[in-house]
Amino acid sequence: MPNLAASSFAASSGQRITRGRAPAPWAGDWITLGDSLTDILYSIESTRYGFARSLVPPRVIWNAGIQSEGAGSIGARLPALVAAFPSVKNYAVRAGTNGGTEADFTAMIDFSLSAGVRLMFLALPPRGSGATAVSTFVARNAWLAARCAANPSTLRFIDDSAGLAADANYNANVAFAPDYIHQNAFGVYLQGEAQRAGMAAVLPTTSPLIADANDVYPANAGSNQWVQNPLMLGGGAGAFPDGWAWEGFGPNVVYTPSVLIDPDGTRWLRMHVTNATAGYGVIKTQLLHPAIAADMATVKRFDCMVEMRRIGVDAARGGSAVARLWTSGNQFASAGAAIAPVPASGIITDRAVLRTASQRDQANSASTAAPAAVAANSLKLTISLSFTGAAGTGGEVGTFDFRCASVRGSNT
Repeated sequence: MPNLAASSFAASSGQRITRGRAPAPWAGDWITLGDSLTDILYSIESTRYGFARSLVPPRVIWNAGIQSEGAGSIGARLPALVAAFPSVKNYAVRAGTNGGTEADFTAMIDFSLSAGVRLMFLALPPRGSGATAVSTFVARNAWLAARCAANPSTLRFIDDSAGLAADANYNANVAFAPDYIHQNAFGVYLQGEAQRAGMAAVLPTTSPLIADANDVYPANAGSNQWVQNPLMLGGGAGAFPDGWAWEGFGPNVVYTPSVLIDPDGTRWLRMHVTNATAGYGVIKTQLLHPAIAADMATVKRFDCMVEMRRIGVDAARGGSAVARLWTSGNQFASAGAAIAPVPASGIITDRAVLRTASQRDQANSASTAAPAAVAANSLKLTISLSFTGAAGTGGEVGTFDFRCASVRGSNT
């Protein structure tokens, strides 16, 4: 009698193969849930970089982080979120930094299983400088990892914080969390890098970027693409694409724009930056969609994206990137902007798809403010590059490539 294959088994990727098929990816929109490490008021929400580094970032439509909340309070808000966003089935959760028991997490998991939503738990990062409560954090991470491993189709655990500990006691390292609680840009960079593989394992593989055969996006009333030029076509002064401009805010910044064509024909806008001291530069364009005046009344969110490569960027001289939609006196996605941070030192070469789709005018998870009026043709898509210099001097920063910049309006 032949041996029968098991009905399911664990793959090296961490996924569970059932009857010869991998489980369906976690398709659709996401919500981030947690405390101050998630709250949109802060710039330390690491999934914005982790998703970007997966190269297939989903649309994150709501940030449900509220500072100072423990795991019990965070879990108690989950039913209301599921009711408010019935189409969202995916949640990235970081909870427990401000306290929480196994019972709190069990209640959260039990509800998610009954409600048919999926939870991706991110590790409790190191906290504090004493060894009193750290054993609890280590034990909680191990417990969460085991619970998620038992049901990988709807629960996942990513340990993105082990490298942030100062010692074997899981004390916080001030290099990554200066206040022993909240991660700085260096900490967020390391967390995002650690999240990348785990996120890519569950996300659909189709790129969210808008691209046709020629990478040309027409701006017309029949198109949902609101950016005139995808950044790679050249034209305009100094090889800048038509409709785009550079604005520098820092002494002696020298930038050299060009259009780069890869061997496979892929086109990029290349920015080579040198002699940068403290300051930043902005690549920007004004949205001129013909229907923008009519659409503005009903737009609930703007889905902003740009693909970016950093090549040989000296982290000691800066090179972090932020993509956001901006207009004077009104922010659409600024607090929830897509980010690509840098470590404190070293040479960075990476690739990311920056995406932000926060709800219009969301100040924080408790905001109930109605969308504010925005004048037609006043919105700008900006990509900011920050420079720190090195010991007060300028120098070689590195190369930044951009392509497929897009803004899509949505009423959902």
